[in-house]
Amino acid sequence: MYLKIAVMNNSGNVGKSMICENLLKQRIPGSKLIKIETINSDGTTDETISAKNIKQVFEQIDNSDVAIIDIGSSNIETFTSNLKRLNGAHEDINFFFIPTIPKPKQQTDTINTIEELLDMGVDTKQVKVIFNFYDNDISPEDLYPKIFNHTLAEELELKNHNNLFTIRDNPVFDMIGELGYTFTDIANDKRDFRALIRSTDNKEERSQYSHLRSAQRLAKGFIKELDLTFNKIMLACDIEIGS
Repeated sequence: MYLKIAVMNNSGNVGKSMICENLLKQRIPGSKLIKIETINSDGTTDETISAKNIKQVFEQIDNSDVAIIDIGSSNIETFTSNLKRLNGAHEDINFFFIPTIPKPKQQTDTINTIEELLDMGVDTKQVKVIFNFYDNDISPEDLYPKIFNHTLAEELELKNHNNLFTIRDNPVFDMIGELGYTFTDIANDKRDFRALIRSTDNKEERSQYSHLRSAQRLAKGFIKELDLTFNKIMLACDIEIGS
């Protein structure tokens, strides 16, 4: 399989790194995560590449058959500028995933991001919006009005249920941050927290185990939701994993 996916938005805090790490990389075998960022802003020590180093950026992309390109908001302007300057460079990327959230500024930045891509010749079928912090009790049109009232909604066929890719807000990330765990750590923890709670009379230990158990339950539920979203996106992109 040969596949290059760029995850980007002119705005920060829309969930790009979570989508790269937890939605895509965990489900696409053999994928390499390439972080285009001046400094890590997600609390990790992963290697990053500055978008200014255009030679190294495309060398990393070309050296991987399957690449997930996480473009940080501090580098997106430079990355987009280089795509424009390097005639046809956008053709090296199969899909552009644009995460967004309900906040008005992020919706506006999402529109601007998509318009820039379309202006440089990216096909609408290559652009997929991922609606993060989705709320099942509110219609997409009411939750993300700037996007759905824009002409892009029709161009990208966002009102077609098959093109509506959503991820609900989940408190697990706040919980694991407080507990000092990563999402992968807590999801894969094999300890029996119920037995551990019953094994001690220490209230602080019981409280810690209780919080870990709740976080793990949230994480496992979130994984099931991500499975559904991932499968829906792959179907819309006509990508067969493992092919």
